[in-house]
Amino acid sequence: MHTEQQAVDNSVLEINSTAGMIQDINTGWSLPQDIGCKKDGPAQPLTLFLAKPDCNKRITNRFQASWYSKHPWITYSESQDKTFCFPCIYFSITKLQDRFTKTGFHNWQVAVGDKKKGLDKHARCESHIIAIMKWENYKYNPVEIQERLNPNRRMQVEQNRIYFGTLVSYIRWFCLQEVAFRGEEEHDAGSVCRGNFRELLELEFELHPEFLAQKKSIMEQYSIYTDYLSKTVYEEFISIMAGEIRKIIAREIAQTKFYTLVLD
Repeated sequence: MHTEQQAVDNSVLEINSTAGMIQDINTGWSLPQDIGCKKDGPAQPLTLFLAKPDCNKRITNRFQASWYSKHPWITYSESQDKTFCFPCIYFSITKLQDRFTKTGFHNWQVAVGDKKKGLDKHARCESHIIAIMKWENYKYNPVEIQERLNPNRRMQVEQNRIYFGTLVSYIRWFCLQEVAFRGEEEHDAGSVCRGNFRELLELEFELHPEFLAQKKSIMEQYSIYTDYLSKTVYEEFISIMAGEIRKIIAREIAQTKFYTLVLD
């Protein structure tokens, strides 16, 4: 499946619009969707932070837009009232500082003014400095090396996304309807017992030439034997979907005061 992931997505984050979150495909961490995308840069809203310091000139316990000038790497999530480190999310390999790449930072009282805490401490982190350098290089050279070598790569990636998305939709439908996938002779093109999954997809390839073209494109990119229709592939997709369902159930249980278990 490692090769499949490369085919599906060349970015760091994937959007889950229904949850209002984006997911880091390298770590599995979920981040708020309003932190800004790699192409557009960090989210830095201004109009929400016009409050002035109090009479004693102390920094109020809320985010300050003035911090952008000293720390331009800040990306702010309005939905969670937290800051994240934009270059560390998109360009760091280690991602050790969870507060700025996973959970978000919102302890405004110690955000600035102390080199051993908050934003100033993170700015001195070695992994952060390396991520900053990579970010600066990306801003001047936004085109990926692979895209320079292959100008059609972006189109291929989009077509791969559509192809895999369609496969996942069929797999999900089979699971929901409790329809059997496999047949006795799945890999024999002349067999009359290739199983429901293969037979349905063959019909879809016949009815939708664009879907067949996407399959052929995948096979041309990787191998003539690689169409991602094998039991190994759809069983792994099923396992991934089951894992996500368990996460949702666990999150709902954690947020609910009372719940009931039904055993039969």
